[in-house]
Amino acid sequence: MLVIKKVVFLLQQCSATRKDFSMKKMFPSAQLLVAILPYLLLLLRSGLANYDSTTNINYRYFQPARTAPRFVSQGGQTIKVKVGDTVTIPCKIQNKGDATVVWKQGNRVIYADRVHIGKDLRASIVDNTSLVLAGVDTQYTGNYTCEVEWSPEKPPVSLSHYLEVCVPPSVHAVNTEGGSFVDVKEGDNATLECEADGIPRPTIHWISNRWGSNRQEYGSKLYLTKSKRTDSGQYTCIATNQIGNPESAQVTLRVQYAPVVTAVPARVSCLEGYRVALTCSVLSVPKSDVQWYFNLRPLKMDSKYTMEERGNNYTLTISEVRQTDLGDYTCTAVNKISEQQAQVVLTGTPFDLDISSSSQGIYKHTYNLTWTVKTYVSLDKTEISWRKTGYGPWKTQSIDHRTPWAHEQYYNSDTQLSGYDNDHTGINGGFHSASSNSRSISEGTYSFIHLKPDTEYEVKIRAKNYYGWSEDEPAVVFKTSNKDPEPQRMSTYHSDGSSVWRSHAISRYLCLSFLLTTFVTMLVVV
Repeated sequence: MLVIKKVVFLLQQCSATRKDFSMKKMFPSAQLLVAILPYLLLLLRSGLANYDSTTNINYRYFQPARTAPRFVSQGGQTIKVKVGDTVTIPCKIQNKGDATVVWKQGNRVIYADRVHIGKDLRASIVDNTSLVLAGVDTQYTGNYTCEVEWSPEKPPVSLSHYLEVCVPPSVHAVNTEGGSFVDVKEGDNATLECEADGIPRPTIHWISNRWGSNRQEYGSKLYLTKSKRTDSGQYTCIATNQIGNPESAQVTLRVQYAPVVTAVPARVSCLEGYRVALTCSVLSVPKSDVQWYFNLRPLKMDSKYTMEERGNNYTLTISEVRQTDLGDYTCTAVNKISEQQAQVVLTGTPFDLDISSSSQGIYKHTYNLTWTVKTYVSLDKTEISWRKTGYGPWKTQSIDHRTPWAHEQYYNSDTQLSGYDNDHTGINGGFHSASSNSRSISEGTYSFIHLKPDTEYEVKIRAKNYYGWSEDEPAVVFKTSNKDPEPQRMSTYHSDGSSVWRSHAISRYLCLSFLLTTFVTMLVVV
């Protein structure tokens, strides 16, 4: 009777609003039909067809009392499902009989028995009573009720579940330039920020290639105080909500600072007529504009001067150097933070010392050191320093090339080297220019005597010309032999064609004997 009253009430409400009794307007609206359809189905199931209008008796009511349906599963569950998936909301019933099962989303009817009413939802019935939702999205989130209409006189029984459609995380950087860059001036504070979406709400943490692998920072914003240039790098925000895989976004922090300009090297020696390259290194953010100057005058790039950029290095190449090209070159770098510069001196001082003699001597007490050095003009002076390796002070001999060579100038057997166990070392050598076809290279020879056998010595050489001294070169090491080489032998031929081998020592003895005999004979004659 409760169901009949509901239907009659709805129909009366419909007819009360009708003033036109034409056939067209006597039919209820589509919305009303949808509303009363579950109850009409219930009436059919309850035996409305058996209702006798003459006797006002429904014979079905005289049947034995039914047992109320009972739900097998418990209600009140929160069912989580990933967006796009298919989910089954259970409603298993015992003693269902011919009761009508109505599914609702909130207060909206989706299904009445097997009649699909909520057409906007991809829904179906499985196992007669459970609800299946396919390809769910966020609009499917809500409370779902399984309601069983089993008696005209008694209220329906119901069971509800809450469906939460979960969405995997997505994340993107905000307040960036060019999509993923954040610029900050060195010493200022920097804030990196990411926003994340997803159901449930994702959590965000940060990692960076500037940190150790164990460091993480949590929150949508990352704060960096008094930023340093070493903070520049890549920072990654990672969003997770336990649905699907974590998602990440990258932010590149660019700490801007004034140019740091370094000459590489600060002094360059050259030869006349040759090409020379001057290089400066420039570190800056943002990138700097670089200009070369010569004696405070900006250089124009042409056939004489060319500039090449490779990474952080800026190289100025000068072709066919002349004396007028020697002087101070300035590498100037400018960005929006500041202007800085470095100076490179192009000079004609001697350079590129090359030791040509072997580091292993062949004699016990002597060693001949030979070398070459490049020079823009003739050398004025050469300075040689030596000592036992790592032992005692350095002993220095200076050779002046502007005065004629004299034996007494370079040889002094009485010179005693401190710490040499009363050893005496002298020199016997000279220094001369190479042939005219390589006039920019000078060769030198220096002879050490009275050295100790099987002993290691270290030597430093530097040279000076009109433009100044050469750069200090690393010490070179040589070692005397523990024995002298075997003397060479020569052959003497007899009149019969046979030959006898004699050493140079014997030959020298015979020669000296002959000279001495000749000298005595001359004295006697006189």
